[in-house]
Amino acid sequence: MTRGIYAVLRGYEDNYDRLVRRAGRLTFADVLRCLLPEAGAPLLGEIGGGTGEARLLVDWRLDARYDHWLLDEFQDTSREQWSVLRNLIDEAVQDPEGRRSLFYVGDVKQAIFGWRGGDPALFREIFEHYNGESAGSIDERRLDRSWRSGPAVIAMVNRVFGAKETLEALLPVSAAKDWNREWREHVSARPQLEGFATLRAASNEADRFAATLGILREVEPARRGLDVAVLVHKNSTAAALADYLRKEGGLAAVAESDLKLATDNPVTTALLALLRAAAHPGDTLAREHVRMTPIEALLAGQGITTRDALTERVLGELQAEGFAGTLERWLRLLTPAMPGDEFSAGRGRMLVGVAARFDESGGGMWRSFWSSPNAPWFGKRTTQGLCG
Repeated sequence: MTRGIYAVLRGYEDNYDRLVRRAGRLTFADVLRCLLPEAGAPLLGEIGGGTGEARLLVDWRLDARYDHWLLDEFQDTSREQWSVLRNLIDEAVQDPEGRRSLFYVGDVKQAIFGWRGGDPALFREIFEHYNGESAGSIDERRLDRSWRSGPAVIAMVNRVFGAKETLEALLPVSAAKDWNREWREHVSARPQLEGFATLRAASNEADRFAATLGILREVEPARRGLDVAVLVHKNSTAAALADYLRKEGGLAAVAESDLKLATDNPVTTALLALLRAAAHPGDTLAREHVRMTPIEALLAGQGITTRDALTERVLGELQAEGFAGTLERWLRLLTPAMPGDEFSAGRGRMLVGVAARFDESGGGMWRSFWSSPNAPWFGKRTTQGLCG
């Protein structure tokens, strides 16, 4: 069985190398594998009879070209990736004339790619290795001043992540030791920033949802003209929380993880049906949709009772005012018919904003608007969370 599996994988590898790698269609994993020392990669293993000569030629060309190495987000570097660069970095760090350099930046507390091989222990190991060979080879500087957060946020961060005794009680001994060794108290570089930060805990999802609603009722963001973002771990949680806040709190909450601003409410779907019915008089589905909405009464009040009259009126507005101006006008007329529906009203304003960007890009007629890559009915993937 093992030999059979090997034969299948060997055949796959040979064909993949011939049809994909040699055609230059390399993934990041392919590049890494080809450059790993003594990896036996086909592209580099054939030169010099598999003696590693090809790999040395690659090193020679890179070493001759680059004198300074800057490696960012280094806490997510894998040992395989480091092995590709190690010989080159050695040359730079050990340059007797001091004309070459290594500069690597990262934060071991933010290491999130262990699942793909990232090893934050490399950060300290490399520092100690080079300084062990020659003291002072690498200078260490701490970035403990935050230019992003105000004093309130930084104080909470220090209280939670700087709780040495608590962490030692909660974490394995080695993990707590490594954490406390790297941790430094942070300070805000922007003391003038106002703000508030608190840490609250709930035992289950239902309690977390209720606590979130309680905070929003206390803050009253709508009355104060504030935007609120609630970050969650999963898209499904975002959708469930948005639904809960709308039903239980009457809040205009939406899950930004899968945003379709033109198809998740009655107002924007009606507006798009109006445009479609005007652009395609034979689209009976769009016309019947309009008839079932308050737009029908608005049309009748303006004497628009036939398909030709509808087409002439709406397409004329599009020609004169663009999509944003036309949609904004009809949204304004619709507003009295949807009292209290802040969610749909907000969606309408967002649709007008998308239309404005379409107009600014050069615009076009209905077909272009509907098929635009930025059209809101296709949905929009964003950071997992909620906005209200």
